[in-house]
Amino acid sequence: MNTTATLQPLTLPLHGIRLIEASAGTGKTWTIAALYLRLVLGHHEGGKPLLPPQILVVTFTKAATAELRERIRVRLAEAAGAFRGQHVPDDYLRELIAGYADADARAVAARQLELAAQWMDEAAVHTIHGWSQRMLGQHAFDSGYALEQNVSSDESELLGEAVRDYWRRHFFALDREDAEQLTRLWHSPQELQTAMAPLLRQPTVQLRVDGERPAAVDDLARAIRAVLVPLRTLATQARTQWLADVDTIEAMLRKAMADGAFKANMMKPENLDGDLVNMRAWAGGAAPDAAVLARYGQTRLASATKVRFTPPTHSAFDAI
Repeated sequence: MNTTATLQPLTLPLHGIRLIEASAGTGKTWTIAALYLRLVLGHHEGGKPLLPPQILVVTFTKAATAELRERIRVRLAEAAGAFRGQHVPDDYLRELIAGYADADARAVAARQLELAAQWMDEAAVHTIHGWSQRMLGQHAFDSGYALEQNVSSDESELLGEAVRDYWRRHFFALDREDAEQLTRLWHSPQELQTAMAPLLRQPTVQLRVDGERPAAVDDLARAIRAVLVPLRTLATQARTQWLADVDTIEAMLRKAMADGAFKANMMKPENLDGDLVNMRAWAGGAAPDAAVLARYGQTRLASATKVRFTPPTHSAFDAI
């Protein structure tokens, strides 16, 4: 039967299978070191003190193994000193020491911890793939694998496989209009993989979109529609308003240009005729030219108007 309880490193049973659930920054390395001390002192089912070569610790990267090895070494030495009364222990060590009633028992424990710290160069702290490679090499006849194994640390092909699988399952399920939205960002799985690679080099808890942690997307089509349906509704309103008053709008813009109301670097006279043709076509249902459309939003027109002039205003500009 599975049960869940708040983690107590000092009393967690050190036999069977124990799953500790922890997010980033909650003290995983500290906890590993705390449990390691108890194994060194024999707080497990066998009751016999263990040395580092007898305790296996596996993690994901070589950098993490180096950090774990050093943190455990420091913690062992610190604990040995605390058992000898050489410095004030923290709460965990104080409770641990309290389990040793007499000075002789504490002295034996201190010696065991000190010995373990000296053995840390031989500690079984490995990456998962490094340990697997070692076991396959040592038990080649039992496993049926070659005596020497080559382990690739290049994950690009695995990432590529994952991205292509995602593309098949989610992208191909989209309708044409939704798929066009994604192909504006990534034309192929390879482009998506290139965009993803830098994000995978940082913890997922640090990822932010507009300052917020990104939400999980289980249904890509639904997520796209949640964003695009309101935008498409607004676009329809903007088209309707432009088309309903197109002659007045065009006359207003032409007059402002003729009066010299616009800043030349933002609204060029030679572009106006083409822009208005483009906007009329967009209002009639054609695909928009994003750069042209952006020029006729109310905020953009206001910033493009010289200080001594009043910016052109219209509900269509507001809608854009």
